[in-house]
Amino acid sequence: MTPKPSILLLGWRTPYIRIARELGLRTVVLYPPGQWDSGQVDPAEADQSMLVEQLSSVEHVLRAVARLDLSGCIAVHTQEEWALASAGLVAEHLGVRGPDADVMCRFRDKALQKNHLTAAGFDIPAHLEIPDILSPDVPSRVAEFGFPTVLKPIAGAGTSITVLTHDVADVERAQAEARTHDETPVVLGRRTFIAESFVPGREWHLDGYVRGGELEFLAVSRYGVNPIDTRQGSLLWSWCLDPEREKWAYRLGHDLAERSLSVLGLRDGLFHLEAFHQEGPDRLVFGECAARLGGAMVREAVLRKFGLDLYRAGIEIAAGLPVTPPRPAIQNDVAWTYLTAAPGQLVSRPTEDEVLERPEVTDFRYLVNSDDAVPDTTVWTAARLADAVIVAPEGDELDVLLRELRDWFSDAVVTRQESAEPPSTSHEDIPSA
Repeated sequence: MTPKPSILLLGWRTPYIRIARELGLRTVVLYPPGQWDSGQVDPAEADQSMLVEQLSSVEHVLRAVARLDLSGCIAVHTQEEWALASAGLVAEHLGVRGPDADVMCRFRDKALQKNHLTAAGFDIPAHLEIPDILSPDVPSRVAEFGFPTVLKPIAGAGTSITVLTHDVADVERAQAEARTHDETPVVLGRRTFIAESFVPGREWHLDGYVRGGELEFLAVSRYGVNPIDTRQGSLLWSWCLDPEREKWAYRLGHDLAERSLSVLGLRDGLFHLEAFHQEGPDRLVFGECAARLGGAMVREAVLRKFGLDLYRAGIEIAAGLPVTPPRPAIQNDVAWTYLTAAPGQLVSRPTEDEVLERPEVTDFRYLVNSDDAVPDTTVWTAARLADAVIVAPEGDELDVLLRELRDWFSDAVVTRQESAEPPSTSHEDIPSA
């Protein structure tokens, strides 16, 4: 009897487990401890599952694979930033469909990525590789490189430990922050960094997929505030541009995405590309690109605007199935936003139903348990209490709706003022942006 086709998924994401099963695939899921500890994992949702201490470790993944029933396996798939290279090597080991590990390294390592594009003639801002951010010569090396400079982990995600520096004192503060993370189990203990010349302009993100090396779908969005500015307490939000009203933006985005993805070698899969829009004349300057779905509520916003589920598209492409096409974009403005409140221990908060009763809110989720603390957005760049998507009724101003929602939510949350640190977790459990 021919076994039912199965797919090996690295990381627990309920929507793509459900989608894979809807597509007739047997689901085998490996997940890290943090996803279990946070209550994300429900073993009944998958056909088979197992905890793996580190998805970024090929050894750990292969040891789990040796214990699993992978009969009929046709593909390995992940949307976890930290597991992309592992997925490629495991797919090669199993002889099934999956990402190319060498290509995934170009998407994981920001210096490799920029070197590749520079060699191909792209106008890429200057950068400097820093093998060890804690090395005492780093401040002088960055000063020689020139200010203003952005410092960040060479293979990080979601603007974690990303710092804009203007002088040596800023670099020393960045070292102190990196040392704090390196000496605790929180996360982001990374030592290898990259220094990048600061790029002015409003940051955009381009999300979509390629299949057979062809760019088949693109959504162009503009951040309401650049992600790095969240360090000053600004809440991140993004607006999905309309392909008819902003045709010029889609021309710019399509050209940059098509050329850069081709050079980097992505032939099949999702992407999340960030770039800086500069005027006079209009151009997009490449920032960085990930070979996965964007974080926050990119998936939900694209689904509302275009009727396309990027989770489904990712599974369909991974399994070699036809991709469910998008519908024409709706005319309404669609945006996603972070929501938060005063830092401190949660005392009470609106229910999900209460938030969704607001007419403009179509999607909502909490990221912090009801008995946890609200983190300080100025301490941790990914810190927030919740995410929401809004669809603006015709004639309503998007920025007004966003402000009203944020004010209402913040006022409805009651906290007890005290220090709120980011949750102690592995870097593999930090949501990507």
